[in-house]
Amino acid sequence: LLFPLLLFSVPSFSLSNDLSVFSMPIAEFIAGFISGFTGVFIGYPLDTIKTRLQTGNAYGGILDAFSGIIKKESALGLYKGMLAPVLSAGFMNSLLFTGNGIALRLLHPDELNIENRKDIPMSNIIFASCVGTAFQLVPAVPVELLKTRLQVQQNEVRLFHKSSRTLDGKRAFSGPFEMAKDILKKEGIKGLYKGGTVVCARNLIGLLFYLPVYEGLTKVLHD
Repeated sequence: LLFPLLLFSVPSFSLSNDLSVFSMPIAEFIAGFISGFTGVFIGYPLDTIKTRLQTGNAYGGILDAFSGIIKKESALGLYKGMLAPVLSAGFMNSLLFTGNGIALRLLHPDELNIENRKDIPMSNIIFASCVGTAFQLVPAVPVELLKTRLQVQQNEVRLFHKSSRTLDGKRAFSGPFEMAKDILKKEGIKGLYKGGTVVCARNLIGLLFYLPVYEGLTKVLHD
């Protein structure tokens, strides 16, 4: 899916002798990490509530779930299982904007501040968006898998194994790293990429238009 889009969107260019275009764009990396981290941190309580409502019948609605979690588990219950997704969201956003920046520098090696230009051709923006999306696909699937399984596990423990903290006779995982280690041991690296096709398709469709739409609207508003 990605390569045909690249073929149609990428303009012709030649590699410059100045290989600095491949250097890590630190500003994009840091800004991407902060934006990704902040977005997940703010929205994670709603994600937790959504999972509880979808995987159980203990709550009658959003407000009931919110107050119930606060009462039984304190405010920290809204953030259980957050470490992996919040860090990885920052990292994935960093990869998105880093890949985007590197692609733009490849297309315009003589312009050091190419990202600040308001007249970048849309074909360049689409190509850079494709590159940024490809950069962040690798960590996206394991993160989604671990986040979902931890939230479902927490719901099962809460409903069926309140005192033992076990599931089917086994101790529940304490966090994403322990769960990832167990998956790697039992299923190998493939285990972390279950459902990967759907996640990749979702990210490709969504992020492919993320930066182009942003840049397009920015131009319209500036004009």
